Amino acid sequence: MLVKEEKKQLNIKPNIILIFTDDQGYYDLSVQGNKEIYTPCIDEMANEGIRLTNFHAQPVCGPSRAALMTGCYPQRIGQVGNKRLGIGGGHPLLHSKEITIAEILKKEGYKTGMIGKWHLGLNNANSPTEKGFDTFFGTPGSNDGLWVDKKSLEFSKDVNQDIENSIFPPVPLIRDKTVIEFPMKQTGITTRYTDEAIDFIKKSNEEGKSFFLYMAHNMPHVPLFPGEKFKGQSKYGIYGDCIEEIDWNTGRLIQTLKDINIDENTMVIFTSDNGPWLRPDLVETRECGSAYPLRGGKLMSWEGGFRVPCIIRMPSLISGGQVSDKLTSTLDILPTLTHLAGGSVPNDRAIDGENIIDILRGCDMYNDTPRTFYFYIGRNLQAVQHGKWKLILARPDIPDMMDEYWASHFGSIPFPQLYDISQDISEENDVANKYPEVVEMLLNIAKNAREELGEGSKIGKGERFWEDYPLPGTAELDGKWKTFKDGHGKKFMKGMVIR
Repeated sequence: MLVKEEKKQLNIKPNIILIFTDDQGYYDLSVQGNKEIYTPCIDEMANEGIRLTNFHAQPVCGPSRAALMTGCYPQRIGQVGNKRLGIGGGHPLLHSKEITIAEILKKEGYKTGMIGKWHLGLNNANSPTEKGFDTFFGTPGSNDGLWVDKKSLEFSKDVNQDIENSIFPPVPLIRDKTVIEFPMKQTGITTRYTDEAIDFIKKSNEEGKSFFLYMAHNMPHVPLFPGEKFKGQSKYGIYGDCIEEIDWNTGRLIQTLKDINIDENTMVIFTSDNGPWLRPDLVETRECGSAYPLRGGKLMSWEGGFRVPCIIRMPSLISGGQVSDKLTSTLDILPTLTHLAGGSVPNDRAIDGENIIDILRGCDMYNDTPRTFYFYIGRNLQAVQHGKWKLILARPDIPDMMDEYWASHFGSIPFPQLYDISQDISEENDVANKYPEVVEMLLNIAKNAREELGEGSKIGKGERFWEDYPLPGTAELDGKWKTFKDGHGKKFMKGMVIR
């Protein structure tokens, strides 16, 4: 296949649309092999672009968004009050001094818009409009609740806050910083978001500005609310209905680009924040997706928790019909988009991702040295991968600084397990006894990861702390700060304030 040459100069910097779905599994597109969910628009994206089949996110909503926005492992980034993942729910409050993709692109002259689920904080100078986005239209967190203190929200005067008889969860819909609807009417929210996105695209084009649009759909996170047009249309039930609505609206976005003649110069990225939520009740009612042929799902360190679909399309840069199994991740989005925009990544802090523009171009010049990836759940390092080898590390039922709920999604592992991911994508054949030298190599990589990014109450040398607060693993007891050494989850939270 001939690879298109990268255009030496474009009249304006490339536009960027980043579509991020919620809890969508690796298998939940027809181009990924699904026979019950029909996604012709995203399939066409793949035909016209590149499909990354070894692309990894993070295992749960908030950490995944932190990694995407900063290009860093969530364990590395600074958080408000020095809180760390694994305590009280595991969703990070992004510190105002962390630098997002939007801030970098805005500096390069981009008009920036965010639509959908944020989940990185609202009240500590970390809201979308304070972290690089010119506009915000969406929700503070997932579509199943408030996720913020209601008292901290600014409501429009015409918003009725009485939700006693509402069929919808109490999710605020916010424009910039003001709640304009409460609770948000979720039926068809995917299409409503897309209407907003099309308006943003057209206005940016009329202004002659390059734009960055981050579109983080609430669907298909439960509770599921497909639009009336899509209810009962999928062979995969209400979950499939939501995916097919996302697909149709993805097609609308691309058609808009074509209609206003900016299609060639616009990169569209489609991916998910983590694998499917395989709660038994959701599996029984088919209200969750599938990671087939991968093992596991959301909040698990098996491939099904981290590996997600990823399709990238840009006609002027990417030749169609490509498939790459090179190890890539959401960490790579920030440095790649920064390069595309002609900007520079921050040089005053560590960035974990790499620029993968040569992979997208199908370029033989790409450095094919085996890459390393860390699989953290909260503050517990559960696996490491280097090249084709993945080591599942030994772990207890409830790791240090993790509460019982999050730990309930996985069990203990008494001994390390080794998998050749290139031959065993389903992680079925443990070959640890066959390759002890590989196990030893990966254990050393895990040791280095823990030294750099920490684990449990142990602080890594590469973690960022922007405030003069006690570090993780310390607790305020009787007015004094004392080191916390043992106990798990709810046990250590009784009578103590964990920072």
